[in-house]
Amino acid sequence: MTFQRAVNDIRAKLDKFGNDLDNEEITKDVLIRPMIQALGYDLSDPTQVKAEYSVTLPRGGKGRADYVLFCNGKPAIVMECKALGVQLDQKIQNQMLQYARALGAFAGIVTDGDTYLCFANVDDEDKIDNRCYQALALSEPRENDEHALAILSRSRLFRKQLRIEAGSFMTRLDQDDLLLQILQDPTFEQELFRLGGIEDSAQRSAELEATLDSLQRLVRNVVDQVAKGDLDFSGVFTTAEEEEAFWLCKGIVQGTIEPHRIRFRDSKTYASVLIDDNNRKPLCRFHFNGRVKHVGTFGADRQEARHSIEDLDDILKLAAKLRRTARQYV
Repeated sequence: MTFQRAVNDIRAKLDKFGNDLDNEEITKDVLIRPMIQALGYDLSDPTQVKAEYSVTLPRGGKGRADYVLFCNGKPAIVMECKALGVQLDQKIQNQMLQYARALGAFAGIVTDGDTYLCFANVDDEDKIDNRCYQALALSEPRENDEHALAILSRSRLFRKQLRIEAGSFMTRLDQDDLLLQILQDPTFEQELFRLGGIEDSAQRSAELEATLDSLQRLVRNVVDQVAKGDLDFSGVFTTAEEEEAFWLCKGIVQGTIEPHRIRFRDSKTYASVLIDDNNRKPLCRFHFNGRVKHVGTFGADRQEARHSIEDLDDILKLAAKLRRTARQYV
């Protein structure tokens, strides 16, 4: 059976039995174990799959991973499973990550049988990342979702190859984040709401296509000008207030993460505090150019939440959020 057909069978079970999957064990039997098989693992072979696998944690504690999938005799993928409909929050994700690191696994899955959070080794070939490279729901299929799961299949699970393939998904996420930031510009937001408010679907579709065509021409023109040296985006100026805010944030997370890993990066629209100077590891952002100043913080999903401040001392109120974010990158 092909992987695509196996996934479609699981979708059919999800649709048929979804209302009856009210505990973790039933969810595993009906949805999750078939997915493990679809990925090419033999559930009856303990050299490939072990359930309720005992894990010794670094500080002497004990835990049990729902499933550990093996590659060449070593733990490769750790799975944390919950009953259908359970929110896969950061606590559950951290549990999987803790087990994976203790076992030396380089990939992981957190799932309720419908939603899958897929983790890999993009930042470090030998270490699982803190954030997932793809979040998907079988009940709401999108392009490339099956591919995001398939790269974890037994026949394809090689550290270097997984890092490359998962990295392409991570790059797409970063591009989406960047575009979302651009679209959050007030001018763009106003245009999006205008388009969305057009009641006639044919007119809305026509105006959307015209807007996209214009935007594409504009972007191509700007890129061409930059390539020719006719347009310069330099002139970023870091203010004393931004510098002071950076040092304040660095002081807040001192003791949570090594100081040398905390870096400052400025741009025309906002300044960023990054871990390891990596834009995939944001600690916070300073939006100080407008009439109202904001500090952006980040949760496990890397979505930015903005907090208005009256003065820099208000950043101290965000200390717990900043330390929580910093711990994700330890």
